[in-house]
Amino acid sequence: MNKKRFTEFSNYLEGFTQRITSRFPDSRDFVNDEKTQMLERFPELASVQPKSQPSQISVIEHTLTSSLNKERRKSYSGVENEIKRSTPKECVDSVNLLSKAIGNARKDVLFYSSLQGDLLSTLKDVCGSSFPVILRNNINISRSHAFFLMKFHRLVSEYPKLLQCELPLNFFQKNISMIETICEREKTIWKD
Repeated sequence: MNKKRFTEFSNYLEGFTQRITSRFPDSRDFVNDEKTQMLERFPELASVQPKSQPSQISVIEHTLTSSLNKERRKSYSGVENEIKRSTPKECVDSVNLLSKAIGNARKDVLFYSSLQGDLLSTLKDVCGSSFPVILRNNINISRSHAFFLMKFHRLVSEYPKLLQCELPLNFFQKNISMIETICEREKTIWKD
């Protein structure tokens, strides 16, 4: 195996183990033990560092912190009645008002998604082994999205300031494990 291909494999293997531990948190100790044993058996893997992991985390951290807007959620229903077009200043003010309403709508999506996760977690606790059947037959959410919502709710319960971010839900879905790492590292920023 050539060096480039070996590096790709090592990076993929590292990402694979991270995906397993993020999806199944209880397996973290087992996976870490297996990685230690693998590195003892194949020490040449230790010299290959996964590419862009630190920089990817720093990009996600910057995106999170820069999107943090500490304004309280505000109702913008009926905002269309406040839009004015008579003068350039009124147009600018109306555009800015709409920007605030759009940002607030993102916060609403995060809030309601967390609430869905809470309800799904409650349903899972109450229904136990019949939860997958209820999820499949009665709820219009995919299984993977439902489990993401439950994980998102747990994360937001521990770090409530995440609800103040003006980011789309899919940002959290794509980066949930790194966001969890960032929040654990910077608890003072993300806790209430």
